[in-house]
Amino acid sequence: MKKEDGRKKNGGARKGSGRKPLLEKQVLEEIKARMKSHGATEIDVKRKDGTTERLTRAEALLDILFVEGFNNKNITAIKEYFDRIIGKAVQPLEGVKDGEPLVVDFLGEGLKRTK
Repeated sequence: MKKEDGRKKNGGARKGSGRKPLLEKQVLEEIKARMKSHGATEIDVKRKDGTTERLTRAEALLDILFVEGFNNKNITAIKEYFDRIIGKAVQPLEGVKDGEPLVVDFLGEGLKRTK
């Protein structure tokens, strides 16, 4: 028995149904572009000595991280500041088993010994 919309049974593939494949990626790219633009916007920042300095929002946030880390000895703020300024430290991926180096294969073949 056919339904009014032409389907014989309930369910199954229908035109326009399902998740749009690139929608999430497109939304993320749009958010990144907005964040970049927002961070590059210049604002007036008042200093403790009463002077005003024109900085981008990103520069102002970096200043806050630096001051928080330096004045309050906040290790998390210091780490975040350096991660933003010079990038995260490279993490080496190596190991030794039974005196022989191991190679990690990220394509699914597992651990291999090198000779």
